[in-house]
Amino acid sequence: MPQLARFPIQKKDLKKALTSAEEALNLSKSANLPQFGPPAEKMKNAVAALIKAGDLARIQTLFSAKQYQEVVALYDRLDEAAKNKTEILRCYAISLYQTKKTEAAEKVFQKIYSAGKTGEITNFLAIITYLKSQTDKRFLDESIRYFIEASQLFSREKNSKMAQTSMERARHLFFNEKFGLDKKIGDWQAKYKDFDKELRAELLEHPYSDELAAAYARLP
Repeated sequence: MPQLARFPIQKKDLKKALTSAEEALNLSKSANLPQFGPPAEKMKNAVAALIKAGDLARIQTLFSAKQYQEVVALYDRLDEAAKNKTEILRCYAISLYQTKKTEAAEKVFQKIYSAGKTGEITNFLAIITYLKSQTDKRFLDESIRYFIEASQLFSREKNSKMAQTSMERARHLFFNEKFGLDKKIGDWQAKYKDFDKELRAELLEHPYSDELAAAYARLP
């Protein structure tokens, strides 16, 4: 019995994939293996849909199935007009990130970000910039700013969960990785009942951006 998951739906020759699916379906009938009929039929229908679909639908189908390498391979074969469609770029950028092509992913995310910011895209840029900060601390501030911006964008998009998550990441990076305040907070907590007031004072005295200070003030 052919392995359905390995049908070459990521290749140009989708007709070959359709033939493979049809053969699997026929085999399930001729060999009296009814348990293989439904998945073969499902595969046949999926490939037939891909043949009829345009570039975006094909990319989205592969992307939804988490076939990220296939998304990257298909993108490389698209014409320039298709390559510049925002949703295709989004699927492509995330697929590059998921296949650990981080540098290439960042360039595509930046292209989308420049054309129109979203919480999702900005959050990916925050994550990638944070990864870069692990070897070069100069990128840490940029990562924090991206996380704050992502939180604001998610709020506008009515995605409260991701808005909170992004702000928590910004807060963690700002206090723990930038200033190493975990120990300070513990000391303040032991010495002062109103340690949060002291913490705010320390933050506001530091020569850092008003944007971050304001962001911290809005945190619960």
